[in-house]
Amino acid sequence: MTKDIRTAVIITTIVASLAGANLVVALRHAGDTERARIAAMTPGQRAAEKAAKDALAERTSARYACEVFVKRSLDDPDSAQFDDANTFPVREIKPHMYRVQVGLRARNGFNALRYARMNCYTSPAGGRWVALPIQQIE
Repeated sequence: MTKDIRTAVIITTIVASLAGANLVVALRHAGDTERARIAAMTPGQRAAEKAAKDALAERTSARYACEVFVKRSLDDPDSAQFDDANTFPVREIKPHMYRVQVGLRARNGFNALRYARMNCYTSPAGGRWVALPIQQIE
């Protein structure tokens, strides 16, 4: 190895080490900031934030469960091309019962590729999601 190459390798190693150290410091600072934010909350605010996070997680799970349920109901499940699940509108109809509108393209019984929008009703039960009626709306 020539002297110029060795110098370049050493400088690159030092810069990479410094960048890594800065990332660790930034992550540590972000964690400290989050802990301070949570510590400044009242118990009611913490409970409200936890409830909001839990509700968001349940709605997200409902979206993905409905994608699975709709796929199972298709004539040609392998042809399904779903819209991004994060864009599926979700509405809580009753506590822990959701209506999710799933958008997709799939082949029908006549082998025609069509766009469809489906209403999927679902609810968590015993740690699993249960499919209620699925209806085509478009």
